[in-house]
Amino acid sequence: MEVYFIQGVILPERADFDLSWSTKGMHLASGNVYSANVSIMYNQVAIWLESENEINADNMKHVVDYLIINQVAAVSYLAGCVYDFQVTRVINRARNIDYVVGVDTSVIFDRRNLESFDHDLGVIRRLQAGIHGTFIHRCLADLVSAMRYREDTSFYCYRAIEALRNHCAEVNGIGNEMKDRGMRWEKFREVTGVSEERIGWVAEFAKNARHGGVAMLSADEYGRLLNETWDIVSVYFKSASSI
Repeated sequence: MEVYFIQGVILPERADFDLSWSTKGMHLASGNVYSANVSIMYNQVAIWLESENEINADNMKHVVDYLIINQVAAVSYLAGCVYDFQVTRVINRARNIDYVVGVDTSVIFDRRNLESFDHDLGVIRRLQAGIHGTFIHRCLADLVSAMRYREDTSFYCYRAIEALRNHCAEVNGIGNEMKDRGMRWEKFREVTGVSEERIGWVAEFAKNARHGGVAMLSADEYGRLLNETWDIVSVYFKSASSI
């Protein structure tokens, strides 16, 4: 049995949040069976988690998010408030583990290009500022959620692509009626050079989640799905920069 002590914080810290509970279960995305005791006092989160197997650093963030975010969402719903959670530190004395949890998503973190960062951000800002910028906002918000919520990664990845399809259609004057749906996708594929098969691959993963079902991803599927989506989004931003 692996024993972890995990620290985190409920945001915003200016809003008092106190709660404690115990739970047992399985994190569906990683298959880790766990039991946990959670104590939250003045927004400071302390978790004693026991797992049948060692949980690696990549999975730990998702396991803890899955454990805490569900309860934070329930409280947010009942209280009519918006709370969030961040895990900050993980300790396992038996394995000499003690690390501060970073903000990077390891499977795509190395994609970043610091040399073109300012230019790329400028492109996105120009697209956000336009009359159709709401579609760019939606895309980026969904990509953040795709990184965070592995159980819904496929849903957010596909909706991010759909948002860009809508942006592409609007700036090219294509209507929004049901009869125009095929034309909207066709124009998006023309602009990006992305095949119907590549988009369909993402859509297939998202099918269950889009209808309220569960779409579990293996670690390999999670990484590939994020990278494929980032490729599609990146090529659209590059193509749209001349708009």
